[in-house]
Amino acid sequence: MGIKPSEMTDEAWDYIFRDGPFPTDTTIPKKHLDHLKSDFNYFYPFDIRSSGKDLIPNHLTFCVYNHAALFPEDKWPLSMRTNGHLMLNGKKMSKSTGNSLTMKDSVEKFGADVTRVVLADAGDGIEDANFEEKNANANILRIHTLVQWSEVGTLLSARKVIGNWTDGCTCAGNDQGTGQVEGWTEDLPRFGL
Repeated sequence: MGIKPSEMTDEAWDYIFRDGPFPTDTTIPKKHLDHLKSDFNYFYPFDIRSSGKDLIPNHLTFCVYNHAALFPEDKWPLSMRTNGHLMLNGKKMSKSTGNSLTMKDSVEKFGADVTRVVLADAGDGIEDANFEEKNANANILRIHTLVQWSEVGTLLSARKVIGNWTDGCTCAGNDQGTGQVEGWTEDLPRFGL
């Protein structure tokens, strides 16, 4: 837009942030100030400010103070949420001590589904969450077992539906009305059925 800092007078700021009158002594084209005002109104008021619990006594408190001092009430934050920190195996995560695990590393090591389950189970609210790698390893087995169980349930359901549908039918792949249809029961021995 080519606006110089010196052109941003108090009146220009009031026009953008406080719905003040258009400044009469500005050299900034009205379409530029209207664009800035539109952008501000698009993002404000913000719905939620999410931050770590350590920022309650400074950043979050001053966020409330500053918005109350500068903006009309309809532009004040709608909500704020704080959360605890994420620990790894019961210890504070720290790159300097080598106790860290990035999301990318976790997904590569445990898979996306397991990472989601362990993070969801790690804790909630303002308390520190704890990502336990032993829980991640245990959840790999749980998810694998769940997938197998789902496959068995699907195969058994399909077998029942196909069996009922083909009872008494003498068609290719049907063992004379026994409900044994080729292709549907081939995988069942793999699950011990």
